[in-house]
Amino acid sequence: MTGTQWLLVLLAAGLGAGHILTERRAPRRVAYLLKPAPILLLVVLVGFFSPAAPSLYRYLIVAALLFSALGDVLLLDKDRFAGGLAGVKPSRITDRMGCVAVILAPSAWN
Repeated sequence: MTGTQWLLVLLAAGLGAGHILTERRAPRRVAYLLKPAPILLLVVLVGFFSPAAPSLYRYLIVAALLFSALGDVLLLDKDRFAGGLAGVKPSRITDRMGCVAVILAPSAWN
């Protein structure tokens, strides 16, 4: 991994830890900003800094991460809990589709 990639990973970890630490202490808008931030940084990392991954796999994983970020934000609000679950489900489906794509076309990784 390059220095930029490590920086993105460490920043994502720091933002995730920040969300956990501020969950009970900070205003809700801080939680709404910090909750999807690590996932969005992972979108950047996977989408732009993973050229070795086959493009179909990369697109499916990026889609899964975006659905996951949407679901996480919706899950923060008790009134939108069902919508949050509806946002998380497509993330799991597209993630599995990416794994199946790799299993069906392992030569794409060579």
